[in-house]
Amino acid sequence: ASASSKAIGSSDTFPLVNTTGDVVVVSVNYRLGLLVWGELGGLDPAYQGSGNNGVLDQIAALEWVQAHIASFGGDPRNVTAVGESEGAFSLSAMLATDNPQRLFRRVVLESGSGYMIHSPELQQAFTSRLNGLTLAQLKAMSPKDLLGLQEKIIGPSSIGGAIYFGPSIDGDLIRRPVIDAVAAGNARGIDLLIGTNKDEIRYFAQLDPSLLRFSQQQYAAFFPKPLFPTRDQMIQTYQANRPGQSDSDTALAMLTDQTFRIPATRLAAAQNKWGRAYLYQFDWAPPGGLGAIHTAEMTFVFGTFSFTGNPGATDAYRANPGPIRALSAQMQRTWTLFARTGITGWPRYDDRTRFTQIWNTPPHLAYKPAEAERAAWDNYPFPALTLNI
Repeated sequence: ASASSKAIGSSDTFPLVNTTGDVVVVSVNYRLGLLVWGELGGLDPAYQGSGNNGVLDQIAALEWVQAHIASFGGDPRNVTAVGESEGAFSLSAMLATDNPQRLFRRVVLESGSGYMIHSPELQQAFTSRLNGLTLAQLKAMSPKDLLGLQEKIIGPSSIGGAIYFGPSIDGDLIRRPVIDAVAAGNARGIDLLIGTNKDEIRYFAQLDPSLLRFSQQQYAAFFPKPLFPTRDQMIQTYQANRPGQSDSDTALAMLTDQTFRIPATRLAAAQNKWGRAYLYQFDWAPPGGLGAIHTAEMTFVFGTFSFTGNPGATDAYRANPGPIRALSAQMQRTWTLFARTGITGWPRYDDRTRFTQIWNTPPHLAYKPAEAERAAWDNYPFPALTLNI
C-alpha cells in the first residue's frame, strides 16, 4: 500500500497487476486524513483509538486476503505484504500488534519503518491543534473545509505534511515502540525485506523548493533531544564524508538517516533474531536531479518507467534505457523471489557485517556502508516519533 497526503506517489500511479512472476497481486486502499489518523478519543470516548483507523482498514484488507485469496489462486499461508512510505509505516506498525503472523508470512518495507509511529505525546500535541473544535463540528465539515483545517494544522512545511498523518501508540492496538516489540520477538517467523533511498528527504523540495536551503536551525525541530549534547560532533562526521557540500545538504542527509535509513537498520537487526531480514539501499539518481529521492524505487519495482515525481529521470531513461531496464528487471526478480521464498540472493543483515544491497547501475553488495554516519546514532534507541514542538 502507498499513500501521500499530497497525492504524489499514491498507489493509483502504478498498474498493480503482476505480469512478470508467478504471484497473485492484490492492491488495497484505505482512508486518509484527519478523521482517520487523528486521535479523537479526547473529544468522545467512543472514538478512543481513532488515530489508528488507517491501520485498522489495512488489517481488514489483509484479513480479507487470508479468507479469500485461495479463490484467486493464492496461498494464504504465503502472503507477502508490501508497503511504501505511509504503507510501510502502517505495515511496520502491524509488526507490533498482537499476532501479526495471522496477517502475512513476509513484509517488504520500502522507505518506512517503525520509528515514524507517533508517540502518545506527539499525537496529543497534534490533536491539541484542533483549538477546541468539537467532534460534532468536525463531522459536520464539508470535505473542502476539512482539507483546509488539515492544511492549517500541518502548517507550511512539506516535511510536516509527510509525518503528521500516520499510526500511533494508542495503548491498545499498538502498545509499544515497533523496534522494541520486534526485538522482543513479537514478529517472530516473519521474513523482512526493508530498505530506503539515499536522498529520501530531498523529494519534498518538489513541494517546497526552500527545502534545499534547509538549515541546521530548522532541523533542530526534528533532531532528537537526547542527542543534542553530541549534535555538533555528528554534524562534523557528516561533513567529513561530504566535502564541498553545503550545510543544507548535511542537514538533509542527517534528517534522511534519522527518519529512514538508521531506523531501517535497527528494525532489520531486531527482526533478524527471529526471522530472515534483508536490507537494501536505492542509490540510482538521474544526472541533474534531486538525488535518489523518496518514491524513486517504485518505478523500478513495478517496471513502469514512468518517472513522475523524479526530476531528470525521464531524460536519463531516454538517453540510455538499457541499464535502467536491467536494474528494474533485477529488482522485480528479487521482490518476486522474496515473496515466494523469503530469500533475496544476498546475505541477511546483522550488526557484525551490515550487508546491504545497493540498487544502482550496476547493483552491488556493500559491507557496512556509511558506517561512521550510522555509528553516530548508536546512542539513540529510535523509540516512537517525537518532535520538538
